[in-house]
Amino acid sequence: MTHEHAFSLHVPDLVFGRGALAEVGEHARALGLTRVLLVTDRTLRPLAPVTRVETALRDAGIEVILHDFVAIEPTESAIDRAGAAGQIHGIDGFISVGGGSSIDTAKGANLLVSRGGRIADFLPPPLGAGRTLGGGPLLPHIACPTTFGTAAETTGIVAFALDHGRGKTTLTGAPLRPSLGLLDPTALLTLPPMVLAANAFDLLSHAIESETARPFESRPAPADPARRPVTQGANPFASLGCREAIRLVAGALGPALDDPTDIESREQLMRAGLLAGTVFGMSGNHLPHALSYPISTLAHRWTAPDYPDDHPFLPHGLSVALAAPAVFRHLERRLPDRFAPVARALATDSVADALIALMRRAGLPNGLTAIGLSDEHHPALVEGALAQRRLIDNAPLTPTAADLAAILADARRYWS
Repeated sequence: MTHEHAFSLHVPDLVFGRGALAEVGEHARALGLTRVLLVTDRTLRPLAPVTRVETALRDAGIEVILHDFVAIEPTESAIDRAGAAGQIHGIDGFISVGGGSSIDTAKGANLLVSRGGRIADFLPPPLGAGRTLGGGPLLPHIACPTTFGTAAETTGIVAFALDHGRGKTTLTGAPLRPSLGLLDPTALLTLPPMVLAANAFDLLSHAIESETARPFESRPAPADPARRPVTQGANPFASLGCREAIRLVAGALGPALDDPTDIESREQLMRAGLLAGTVFGMSGNHLPHALSYPISTLAHRWTAPDYPDDHPFLPHGLSVALAAPAVFRHLERRLPDRFAPVARALATDSVADALIALMRRAGLPNGLTAIGLSDEHHPALVEGALAQRRLIDNAPLTPTAADLAAILADARRYWS
């Protein structure tokens, strides 16, 4: 077998800085947009980031069709609904304002408007019909994040829940990547404490997983170098962004939680998200995210503080945070050299212990038992994680079912 010898980096154009959202009208006009679907959620709809974007678009002479039906965690049916709205109104582009939910919903809807069909059509069997994304571009999409953890504005990944409680999945491909991302740190001033903390832990885990993922050169060489996969494994370029992102979050999270008006710490967090997001899309995630999907699916009786309380659900960042310390403790013992740079960035001797201290500082749930998951859930969690082959195969060590069971046992409770 011939092994890979190179890695590729593809990110959208990005604009970073205070006031960047006010530029959206000029950027949309430069992309030739005349009628756009503005995708957001009803919680954000009356807040400053959405009104600022909508006003800037209308001032630029662009017709805005508002679609504020995004689910807090994207769902199959919500993406289909947004796609149908885009088709009905004959739009020529998308503007998403919000966190990963809004941006991923717009990515999926863009695929449906551009290619036709439903989102399940593009999932592999047995989940869907196995349609390919196609190689041509989709409609222009400007992503305006109001969070910093998902990095959805930089990636060609759509994460969403399947209908009828069938779990979570991802759709991946270069055409899904937004055309432009506008990162404005002032948008983070709208985040309540638990939402900010969930973003921080999603970002931290992105960076640590990307830094410690399976090395790119251990993979088989692609048959066609022009068609390398979106996620390719750890590489030296990604390490630069990951390590700095970890350092920035570790320093900024406390001040941001202490002072809801501290724009400097929020700018630091968004900068960390930009760094990690730019590289994690090429390196990929692994075990914490593989476990997070079944954790989110089974934790259906817990309601997160600071999130809409119309139905119980576990936000993505928290599901990742609950798995991460146990995963990293398991791997750090076996691969100390791979985790040494992470420990240095966190200024600690133990990556797991540093994350647990940050969890306590941020008021996160104390392990799986705190969200209602007991040992009887562990077999289903193991099965659900092993089904995430893209993530399992990107781990630095391929876990067995027994490995995952031991990790879950460690994740029951992190402090007394």
